Amino acid sequence: MIELGTRDTFRRHTDETGQSVVEFAMILPALALLVIGVLVVGQVIIAQYAVQSAAREAARVGAEVGIQSNPWGLAQNLARDRALQVLEDRGLPTASSNVSFAGSNTDYERGEMFKVTLTYEYALPVGDLPLLRPIFGPGGRITLEAEAVHRIQRYKSRWP
Repeated sequence: MIELGTRDTFRRHTDETGQSVVEFAMILPALALLVIGVLVVGQVIIAQYAVQSAAREAARVGAEVGIQSNPWGLAQNLARDRALQVLEDRGLPTASSNVSFAGSNTDYERGEMFKVTLTYEYALPVGDLPLLRPIFGPGGRITLEAEAVHRIQRYKSRWP
């Protein structure tokens, strides 16, 4: 008969050949979720930078229109086109974007501010995976928003 606490009892439990495999199998889902999360956050940061860049570029283009017969309408059209072009150049589909402007036709004068707000619905690259739905929300979409303000140029050589 073997008593508890003797040497034979400890010898039976020293076989640990599968322990590391079991530990790795327990950690693997959390590690995979962490890696996917880091990659998704990186993609969102890149998309936010693209949206910010598009808004800044649109404000710059809109502020440089000059004195025309309808400068506010022309500035809006040129700024919207430039924002969508920058988004497209960065590889983001333009269908889920919205470009808005602050001000009115009477505000478009030299020295005033031209303000652009760009809202973009970014579809996460993970899609609609059931395990990630609680983290990233249903549909896997995040709303990115950027705002840029540029002063309407006072002294341009092409203006009258």
